[in-house]
Amino acid sequence: MTSLTKAEDSYGAQEILDSLLESTVVDQVVHHFDLCLAEYNYPEHDVKSTNEFNDEITRFIQHIYRHARTPHQNLSSREALAEAIHILKQCSEIDDYSEALIKATTTAGAGVNYVLECIAKAVRDSEIRKTFDLIFSKTVDPSNWKLQIEITEILFRDFGSFLRPEIAAGSPTQFAGECRRLAEVVKNSLDTIRQLAGPFGLTAAE
Repeated sequence: MTSLTKAEDSYGAQEILDSLLESTVVDQVVHHFDLCLAEYNYPEHDVKSTNEFNDEITRFIQHIYRHARTPHQNLSSREALAEAIHILKQCSEIDDYSEALIKATTTAGAGVNYVLECIAKAVRDSEIRKTFDLIFSKTVDPSNWKLQIEITEILFRDFGSFLRPEIAAGSPTQFAGECRRLAEVVKNSLDTIRQLAGPFGLTAAE
């Protein structure tokens, strides 16, 4: 019997979901990432040319990959620039490198630091997903369909308001194969509520 099976024998769907939603591992990843960003020396002035822009996003990616990302990587300038261009395509606020360049170098643009913030958010979100996937894969056997249905039933019952209406209107069995993604959505929503409640001394309802 594997340790994974033992874990599932010892804990039911509710206990497994509680451990996922209350996990501090993801929070620790975010905290470390944000500390590394706080140590970065952001440019004090906007860039004026393509070369200056490339230098800034290259330096930023090298810092993130060397200090904030797991595992740490030392990228060459060429590798870092290629990675930055790739990440810009994944940013929700920016379509691609060309748009980022315009935003960073034109007087009407948002500035180079805005572009760096977009890159940071994309990498941070990727790290969060990677960490949550690791936790989930160690806790839930993908071949255990019954357990995934039970977890999804709890998500629908207790956190249906956090899910898109078209999903919440469906059946747990229909979306059981997406229970990892649904659990991540719920955890992100709960974390946001806790962050908003914290400054006011409030406690988010569980």
